[in-house]
Amino acid sequence: AILQPIGNALAYLHSQVPPVVHRDVKPQNMIVTPERQVLLVDFGLSKRMESDLATVPGARGITPGYAAPEQYGLGPTDPRSDVYSLGATLYTLLTAQRPPDA
Repeated sequence: AILQPIGNALAYLHSQVPPVVHRDVKPQNMIVTPERQVLLVDFGLSKRMESDLATVPGARGITPGYAAPEQYGLGPTDPRSDVYSLGATLYTLLTAQRPPDA
């Protein structure tokens, strides 16, 4: 019930032309409204996936435990980066612990 709306939001973002990658999926960027609606927030690190756009160093941000391995280096991020972070968030929900760093 918690992650399905987030997965739906990511599916929507990833289906755009060009795709949009959030790049900072983690529990702190999910809010639950008084109506029990779950929302994905903080698009400060999001990026449109266009081949001619490179990530500038100041826009590279990571949250240990939630960032995909490619976010630690100079590798390109893509929708799979968000899927990794969503899985790390599921880990937190199931274990009540932050996942180990990638």
